[in-house]
Amino acid sequence: MAAKEKVWNVVVEEVPYKVTMVKNKISVNGGEPVKYTTLKKAVGEGKGSNYIVPLGNQNAILRVTNLGQVALTLDGKDCLTGEAYEPPKIPWWAWIHVVIHALGFFFLIGGAVGGAVQGGVICLMLAIASDNKKETAYKVGVCTAILAISLLAQFALACLIVGILI
Repeated sequence: MAAKEKVWNVVVEEVPYKVTMVKNKISVNGGEPVKYTTLKKAVGEGKGSNYIVPLGNQNAILRVTNLGQVALTLDGKDCLTGEAYEPPKIPWWAWIHVVIHALGFFFLIGGAVGGAVQGGVICLMLAIASDNKKETAYKVGVCTAILAISLLAQFALACLIVGILI
């Protein structure tokens, strides 16, 4: 399976730039890929990790959220869509899902296995819930399905464990 690649085509002062990101490395116009964490940090640019990507006489901002979403912005606009950049926000209803996931942790599996499962499921669910490009109904439906599948799987695993112990 190929590594996840993100490509932005940006024009600065009539000069085209192709910014490519593969895994955690970024390159400009096919140059030597460098880890984005080695780039200079952009201070005061909002939540998450923000790095300066020099493009000619201007600086683009590589925005990496805590949920793993990546965007490149220039002058406050998303370089992929051309629209004003809107940072991902976790909607109120997603926190209800998080609480239910936490209750599942305490009442079903618990322990290291339950914590690992719940941590992964919660990260996946929050990434989906904070995706600005998807409709709210779609996000609620997918997150609810993830919740139901997670709880059913944990319940089945808890029953299996109890069955083995008895």
